[in-house]
Amino acid sequence: MMSFSKRGKYFKQAIGVAIAVPILGLGVVPPASAAVWDLPPGDRATQLDAKEYFFGSGPVDPSSQYTNTQLYRINPLTGLRESVGDVYANGYDALAYDPERKVLYAFESSSAGKYTLLIIDPNTGEVFKRANLADIWDETYLGNNYFVLGSYNVETQQYVVGSTSSRTGAYSIDMSRIDVNPATGADNYGVISGASIAETPNGVGVGGQWDWAVNPRDGRTYYVDNGYVYLQGTSSEDGDWWQLSTNQVIRNDDYNKGMFFDIDGNLYIVSSRDWRSSRSEVYKYSLGDMTPRADGVSERDDLQALQRSRTVSGELISVISAPITDAAGYVVSYDFGDAPRSYGTTLEDGGPYSFVDPSAVVLGTGITAEADARRPLLPGGSESGEYNGRGDTDDALGTEPVVNESSTSLTIAPTVDVGVAQEVTVAAWLDLDGDGVFEDSERATARVPASSGEQSVNFSWNFPEGLSPSAAASGTEETYLRLRIYDRVELAPLPTGGHDGFGETEDYPVVIERNPVSNVNAAASAAADSNANAAAVAAARADASGTASAAADATAEAAA
Repeated sequence: MMSFSKRGKYFKQAIGVAIAVPILGLGVVPPASAAVWDLPPGDRATQLDAKEYFFGSGPVDPSSQYTNTQLYRINPLTGLRESVGDVYANGYDALAYDPERKVLYAFESSSAGKYTLLIIDPNTGEVFKRANLADIWDETYLGNNYFVLGSYNVETQQYVVGSTSSRTGAYSIDMSRIDVNPATGADNYGVISGASIAETPNGVGVGGQWDWAVNPRDGRTYYVDNGYVYLQGTSSEDGDWWQLSTNQVIRNDDYNKGMFFDIDGNLYIVSSRDWRSSRSEVYKYSLGDMTPRADGVSERDDLQALQRSRTVSGELISVISAPITDAAGYVVSYDFGDAPRSYGTTLEDGGPYSFVDPSAVVLGTGITAEADARRPLLPGGSESGEYNGRGDTDDALGTEPVVNESSTSLTIAPTVDVGVAQEVTVAAWLDLDGDGVFEDSERATARVPASSGEQSVNFSWNFPEGLSPSAAASGTEETYLRLRIYDRVELAPLPTGGHDGFGETEDYPVVIERNPVSNVNAAASAAADSNANAAAVAAARADASGTASAAADATAEAAA
């Protein structure tokens, strides 16, 4: 058997099969200096061309899943989808994303072209290359079945497709020498050799096995069968499937039609009760710390230790109003602020956002991925109508800052956590004049050493004339504070706009405390009022007494 050359510290071959492939053109990606799963998350996201969305496909004709397929770009956190390109008449399945070349691979799903490999432009949905593999694959052996599973291993450049045939698990196709430049060559660009590989425990569709995906954290291929999570060994000797989860992560009668990962190794499953359903649900699962095995530990020993050892937890994160029958991609999540919109908070308003990775840089101890700026929740659990920096998971500051109206300065000490191997910037803005805008003159910055872990960072502002309430605070006596951390040094950090790295933004109301009327002043005022009243009464009495005396004198004179 032919062997692949290693591309990093850990040699990861998704399926354990080598395939001889003729050189068909340009477009070869040079070997990476390190395996993707050995890289820091930021570098991994860059190398994998990770996006905040995944690609999904599904039939537009509910009577058939083998023709008229639409490609979608989908946000997993919101379920919002955008159609990409025109409907593909012959249909496609076994979708996989190549993040280095930024193309999608698939197979036609119509009976006439079910052995036709497709290369798709994910930006336009155009199928710009085709290769008919019927001549090199034994159709008698495959039977009247279709390729419905698809995954791509960025390290070995293997596109692995699974067939519904009960007699074979999958075929592995080496894409390393395929020219994927749409400007070169004809549609049918030659013969691609393929080899059958070991069967999975159950056939495709038996127990709900409908897709598989490569985890960028460890290079292993995962799939769900009968509701349980399985993973596959990566060496030619240990390419068996191993049950990972002790629990069923999803109902075994559901159609788990699509799988993909984010760069942190979280597994996503797109599921529906029926492939004709117009409702598809996106579930997110944490697999724990799934990392490459340690040096000196055989893969079989490693997999035996992992086998049936994990309780995999998950949650429903979004619903898609479309039948999704396949999915592919590497996803990253964003973080936003939540101050009033005048400060530039929402995606529409150009608000601040960055990729999320808790192991890179964090404000406080936790970070929440979101598709856009979130309105805080009201006590009853419903979403408020305003962005006001309250009721969320921001935790860099223990409490909202409070400033007395007679104060002339404010100092805060937010907690940050730095896990990247480079110096980073933390920035803070305090709206001093209450105009509802964070300005450069209101910014304070600090640099934090590389890999320095959790610590406090001090920021101070002086305001001799006091703080003005923000017009964005709906008339309340408060203004706003924004914190932002970057995974590198930023010489001129901005309170708005995207950051093409990892980070976090947190917004806080700053309460302006007004001085109450003091008791001493109240007592003095009461005393003055009392004295004034006493003087008035005395004067009245004096007047009354004087009047009476005059009357008495007049009476005495008359009597005389």
